[in-house]
Amino acid sequence: MGLVIDKEKCVGCRACELACSFYHVKEFCPENSNIRIFFTDDGDVEIDISGNCNCSGKDEPLCVKFCPTQALTYLDG
Repeated sequence: MGLVIDKEKCVGCRACELACSFYHVKEFCPENSNIRIFFTDDGDVEIDISGNCNCSGKDEPLCVKFCPTQALTYLDG
């Protein structure tokens, strides 16, 4: 299973990027995040998850926990 993204709920706040980088390198540095948020030329939010995402088996990854709009959910099993 894994991370499920609802793009309609995502507002592009990038809290997930900060939570991910803090979990992995103990710094709030989006460049070290396995999830990236960016905007297209027409203003749409796009979300890219790196193949390096390794939060499987966690009860609730920090990116999910700190998403203020609940655009991210995690399905395990």
